Amino acid sequence: MIYLIYGAESSAVKAAADALLATQLKKYPKLTIFRFSADDYSRERLEEICLGQTLWAEKFAVVLVKFLGAEEKILTGRLAALNQSPNLYLLLEAELKTEILAEVAAAGGRVREIKQSAERVNRQSAAGFNPFALADALGERNRQRAWILFQMALAHGLAPEEIFWKLVWKIKTLLLVQTAKDSAALGLKPFVLQQARRHSRNFKLEELKKLSARLVALWHDHHRGLLDFELGLERLVLEL
Repeated sequence: MIYLIYGAESSAVKAAADALLATQLKKYPKLTIFRFSADDYSRERLEEICLGQTLWAEKFAVVLVKFLGAEEKILTGRLAALNQSPNLYLLLEAELKTEILAEVAAAGGRVREIKQSAERVNRQSAAGFNPFALADALGERNRQRAWILFQMALAHGLAPEEIFWKLVWKIKTLLLVQTAKDSAALGLKPFVLQQARRHSRNFKLEELKKLSARLVALWHDHHRGLLDFELGLERLVLEL
């Protein structure tokens, strides 16, 4: 299926697309997402994904940025076939010519114009998402679930900094529970304490200390401009 989301404000278009992907991830937790930009992509890889659909056993989504505007010829003649696919082809564009919009609509694709600001889109999409779910997945040491929830958090408009502090809170709580002589005296709410005791069994004390140190280093390196904060957080989640 094809979804075309377009508008003058690229950040708002991206926010709307991320919200759509988050919905898909809820339905299909194992959904694989491929991203291609007309400014930087491998033609061979794009052909493999778009034309070799039967090679992929799992459902997947392909995000194509500015292909209709800059690389229209790549998708010409394939829109109808892609729209009949059980997979999702998400086209993100700026303003487009009327004839291109008509071509996508004629192929059966769903077309949506975004006129609102990115802030408003993010505020709407963040509703109903529990950011502490990612921290709980970290405590469970469930790498796959943590990564999926990380992607959903971003798709719902949560800033990497907000995600970071949720992870810091979880690691700090687990360290307190593991090192306290009497964890009941920590002043934690009963549910939080019970959950922390259970999650702390998934980590050795040294592992929690290393995770804590890694988060501190990640924060400082980010503010010194040494790394991409979002990618650094994603790598940490993937290496639980």
